[in-house]
Amino acid sequence: VDLVFAAAGKGNSAEISAEIERLQQEGDIRLAQLGINKDEFTPRYSCRICNDTGYLSDGTPCKCLKKLIKG
Repeated sequence: VDLVFAAAGKGNSAEISAEIERLQQEGDIRLAQLGINKDEFTPRYSCRICNDTGYLSDGTPCKCLKKLIKG
C-alpha cells in the first residue's frame, strides 16, 4: 500500500491516515458550526433486517417484503 501512495506522490500510509483524521475532525467542526448533527447523514431504515432492500444477504426475501406483498 505504501508503494502505491508513494508512486502517486501521496506519501506513506501513516501520513495519509493522519490527513484523513485531520480532515474528518475539520468536517466535524464545520458541521457543528452549521448546527448539523453528523448522525443526520446516517439513513434511518424502516427495516433493520434488510435495510429496506427487501432481501437478505443470501438473496431470500425479507419478512418486510413478504408483509408488503400480502398487503
